[in-house]
Amino acid sequence: MKDIEKSKIQLLKEIEELRDDNRVLEYEERQWQKSEENLIITNRNLKAKEKQLKENEQLLKTEKMFSENLIEIANSFIVVLDINANITLFNKYAEKLTNYKKEEVLGKNWFDLFIPKQNSTVIPEIFENVLKEMSDVSSYENYILCKTGLEKLISWNNTVLKNKNGDISGVLSVGTDITEKKQAEELLKVANQQLIATEQQLRASNQQLIATEQQLRASNQQLTTNNQQLLATEQQIRASEDRLSKTLMATNDGMWDWNLITNKVYFDPRYYEMAGYDVDEFPHEFDEFQKRIHPDDVENVIFQVQQNIEGKTDRFRVEFRFKKKNGDWLWIMGRGLIVERDKKNKPLRFIGTHTDITERKQAEKALFKSKTQLRQIIDLVPHFIFVKDETGKF
Repeated sequence: MKDIEKSKIQLLKEIEELRDDNRVLEYEERQWQKSEENLIITNRNLKAKEKQLKENEQLLKTEKMFSENLIEIANSFIVVLDINANITLFNKYAEKLTNYKKEEVLGKNWFDLFIPKQNSTVIPEIFENVLKEMSDVSSYENYILCKTGLEKLISWNNTVLKNKNGDISGVLSVGTDITEKKQAEELLKVANQQLIATEQQLRASNQQLIATEQQLRASNQQLTTNNQQLLATEQQIRASEDRLSKTLMATNDGMWDWNLITNKVYFDPRYYEMAGYDVDEFPHEFDEFQKRIHPDDVENVIFQVQQNIEGKTDRFRVEFRFKKKNGDWLWIMGRGLIVERDKKNKPLRFIGTHTDITERKQAEKALFKSKTQLRQIIDLVPHFIFVKDETGKF
């Protein structure tokens, strides 16, 4: 009986232990279930993070591609140098400007390829100082040597590149070709100097013109006096005495005496000489005079002659070009008047003088040319230009 009782107790004890073990197993099962649930949640989170990472990676690739494309299509010279000045980036605009292909320059030293000999020591020193002392952003201008041997002036904006530790890893430089701008500035400077020189020449020309004008006034006064003398003596002019008198009065002017009935014209010696002809080299006929008038002036001269003969003008006065013996053109001031009429008031005799006004015409032409050149220069200068007189007025 005792053995049975012991066995029963032992059995109950074992049953109780089994129940404890079962409770432990149930607890562990519940823990495993929780762990499995947590694992599922963690797995979902990991998948979500993996998806986000892929999306971020794709976004980074897109942004990188966008940045690379932006660099490639930029209308600026973009280059990246490492701390040893070796080229790590070189965009299409840089290729176009320098005539180098990207493959030819990547990994090469910037100074060896692009810096002209005259700057081969200065520019590297500047670069070294840049890496040591430069602020995050700086600017600089220097010439670069293209593959063709042509030099270009570039204006640089530089940015320091740093690694994740904050150490300088290189320099990003964005350049603009200012060669033509610099040349334009130099041309403008030359144009300004030329403008100043032209202004000085104009002032000298104006002074000469004033002097010429004074001389012309004096000449006109003399001519007026001569004309008054001509009018005072016109009734006394007859044949050879008339011609002699006019020759004496004319001094350096050529004198002509036109018989309107016979159409013969007397040309005095000075008339021939002032145009380079020998005396009496061409016949004393009106046609000989007419065919030596410049084609552009002949119509007006004949019209003025006719106006005076018809009495529509008191005096004959006209400027025209007269052909010299050597083929050049002599500017002439022609003056004349009818000095003899018949009883019916029909003109019989027409006399006058030829005055050489070539110097005056050349002075007028030179002044006009100077003014035109000044105006053209002023029109080309992209700045506001004004002129003041001695009193400060515009």
